[in-house]
Amino acid sequence: MHVALCLIAGLTAAPGLPADAPVMDAGRLWLGAEDFAHRGGWDLDTQFVHLMGAPFLLATGVQAPVEDAWTDFTVEADGRYRVWVRMRDWLPEHHPGTYEVHVDGTALPRVFGKADHDGWQWVIGGDVDLAAGEHRLALHDLTGGFGRCAGVLFTRDLDYVPPHEASDQLPEQARLAGRPWEARELGDFDVIVVGGGPAGCPAAIAAARAGAKTALIQDRPVLGGNASSELGVPPEGASILHSDARETGVIEEASRLRVDRGDPQISEAFRILAEAEPNLSLFLNTRVTGVAMDGPARIGGVRGVHVLDGVPVTARARYVVDCTGDGWVGYYAGARFRLGREARWEFDEPDAPEAADRVTMSGCLMGGRGLCFWAEEREAPVAYTPPAWAAELPDLEKRGRVPRNIFTGEWWLEHDGRVDDLFRNEQARDELIRISFGYWDYVKNRWSGRAEAARHELVDVPWMLAKRESRRLVGDHLLTQNDILQDTRFEDVVAYAGWPLDIHHPEGIYGDTSPYHCNGLFEGVRGLPFSILYSVNIDNLLFAGRCASVTHLALGTMRVERTLGTLGQAAGTGAALCARFKCDPRELRYQHLAELQQCLLKFDQSIPGIRNEDPADLARDATVSASSTARGERLLPEDVHPGGLYHPMADHRRAFLLPVRPGSLIESATLLLRNNGNAPAPLRLHLRAADAFDDFSSTTDLAVVEKTLAPGEAWVEFPLGVTVQKGHAWVFLEAVKDVEWRLAASRFAGTRRAYAVKGADGDEAWVRRPENYGCYLTPPAEARLDYRPENVVNGWHRTVDGAPNCWRSDPAEALPQWVELRLPAPKAVNTVHVTFVTDLNTRRLQRVTQPVTGHSVLPATRGYAVQAHVGGEWVPVVQVEDNIQRWRRHHFDEVTTDRVRLVVNETALTDGTQVYELRLYRE
Repeated sequence: MHVALCLIAGLTAAPGLPADAPVMDAGRLWLGAEDFAHRGGWDLDTQFVHLMGAPFLLATGVQAPVEDAWTDFTVEADGRYRVWVRMRDWLPEHHPGTYEVHVDGTALPRVFGKADHDGWQWVIGGDVDLAAGEHRLALHDLTGGFGRCAGVLFTRDLDYVPPHEASDQLPEQARLAGRPWEARELGDFDVIVVGGGPAGCPAAIAAARAGAKTALIQDRPVLGGNASSELGVPPEGASILHSDARETGVIEEASRLRVDRGDPQISEAFRILAEAEPNLSLFLNTRVTGVAMDGPARIGGVRGVHVLDGVPVTARARYVVDCTGDGWVGYYAGARFRLGREARWEFDEPDAPEAADRVTMSGCLMGGRGLCFWAEEREAPVAYTPPAWAAELPDLEKRGRVPRNIFTGEWWLEHDGRVDDLFRNEQARDELIRISFGYWDYVKNRWSGRAEAARHELVDVPWMLAKRESRRLVGDHLLTQNDILQDTRFEDVVAYAGWPLDIHHPEGIYGDTSPYHCNGLFEGVRGLPFSILYSVNIDNLLFAGRCASVTHLALGTMRVERTLGTLGQAAGTGAALCARFKCDPRELRYQHLAELQQCLLKFDQSIPGIRNEDPADLARDATVSASSTARGERLLPEDVHPGGLYHPMADHRRAFLLPVRPGSLIESATLLLRNNGNAPAPLRLHLRAADAFDDFSSTTDLAVVEKTLAPGEAWVEFPLGVTVQKGHAWVFLEAVKDVEWRLAASRFAGTRRAYAVKGADGDEAWVRRPENYGCYLTPPAEARLDYRPENVVNGWHRTVDGAPNCWRSDPAEALPQWVELRLPAPKAVNTVHVTFVTDLNTRRLQRVTQPVTGHSVLPATRGYAVQAHVGGEWVPVVQVEDNIQRWRRHHFDEVTTDRVRLVVNETALTDGTQVYELRLYRE
């Protein structure tokens, strides 16, 4: 396997020393920010190259000057040189980031970072006499206030003035260095994906797997976008609200790899998956800044620049997928787009404003250590005086915004939604810096709980901007809030959403109410159509991510990383199939929709209501048998492992529903509870019955039991002695002060938790959630489920409407266990796809301790083999150990056979083995 990893040697976000010191030639030397051999306490910021023309050094202090950045350079002739410095005063009212430029240890006469406007500019620093030989240039920070320098220019021509325009910076730098301003050709591709975030990476990997020669162009040194190691937003999706709803496909594959490796973020997992694809070329640190059009409605290729070496690049493609988040490729190509909030009259969205505006959701500052800031606890109290330029914030407690963690910030540390974070992107980031300092002042000096923060000291404020919303490109369909609320059914469904309609306050942290504008919940996941993933007016442009074709309000449910991953996989697969069928995305939708949906299923993307009908899958005609078959599941006490979260009982009644055998006697229910008070707490538990796993409608108590809980945590057994005639039983605790109910680490089939809320009309309703509480019944809860081996070819590869759709071996039988496909006649095969059962309920994956070995593992079928029956013998064609994935595709030397077996030798944390699907191909 090979991937073209196109990085200039040493040019990463933190390069080592240059091989040679820069040499002044022809009387001029331009030292860019990337040329500094030692950065000290300055960081190289490349986020805004497309706007201001170059990377720059940023003094990321916290009100204390940072260590100097410096580099050596060589002068070939004695002389007097004028020194120009490209700088920015990011807040002219206060001049927060000032610094000196030192040449051979002597400061130039001018202090930099002071100006009468906030734009980038070249300013004269002074004239210096330099002798031939080596010299040292240093940036000496004065304030620790995010001063910035994009370059230093030495010239003997005192009449020379550096260019002002952003687009002229890199060409002029190349001219002065004697380098030709010629584009580096990256190649010709079937598909170019621009943007390597949680949508772009699955898009590129999927396109390559579907057979397209693919390029992935990413402007950062790592992959992952908001979920990367630079930013660290945890991938979220439908499983926050819904049972058996975690997204599958490339995003699940990368997530499992990340957790198994122990990586805090997903960057390295995406890189590993990309490197495994022979059809994929990866170009990092490369910013796309334009397109080449083949006519008014067709993109022929993209133009860009390597953000570190300044070399322009070009690449050609038949199809382009815009996963930039900001929709830049579409913008350059003239694609129709939307920005801001739609008026209510336009789509009759209930939460839309009366008039349209340009308000977008703010992003947040993210970094390796924290969200918005990071603080550390000291042995003695630490006073805090905010800088004069810190944002002045309102009384946050009066608006329901209470700090939860004084070591780091909150997601609602957001700027006003009217701030332009497209063309004034750097200024938007800077406003968030001001808010972080203002918020720390609030925590330390104004918050009612400030005593908790007395010994905490602010040590870091990140400078990377994690965006939520900006430009949205327009497709054949524009997804609206009503599509989500009314569950519009789309024929061209390719993915689904399950996150709430989560829209933040239009005024950010300055809003006069809660952090939300709306946070609408809905039952069930919502299908997302292919027609929101290609342009309405640019024929060969597809897109995915937060720049998809949605309204401001509909963005709320599909902007999270796992949902974006599935949209990316759909867009990338669609682009590859366009190349295969020689058609454009709109034609693909109408002429090859079935092929698109089946290709997505083949590579493990789940689509609501769509099952495997792939005519090339030989397993669909097979007769299936197995070594043994389970008849159901029981929730034993030892299976209920405590999770990490506790839910308070003070404000809500909380319930947990479990499956039982109708007519069974429930002797007791045991709950994992914690009393945070100083005195015993009264508990009152109710038992009721239900017909279905999500039915909390009964108002009839079968039993009511009272107990007390001493301070601390304990398993509390409530004696019941009641016969339940229906298929489910549920218990709930009445609200009680100081008591919390702990969640379980895993989930059990047919269960659901809920909490009671009162609506505006005063009626009470149960809000359902997929997680399990720490709770078990005596005798154990029992789910009678269909685990027949035939399920591996029934077309489904996950639980649907409570049906497990898998084969499970009898847990009483020892491994190895097998499931066998018998074909109607011998066939030539060389590829097998296996989809194992993994927990798709868990909101976030985690490693757990294996009971037998004590090792920390990611639950999965660990060891297995595939055997083909050839010449009267079982011949091994695949052998796997230490598997961590739910979906595996294996190619092997072609064999002709009428019987294929999957033999499972080792599992982790499961009784027996469980398999969703087997597929066979000759490819």
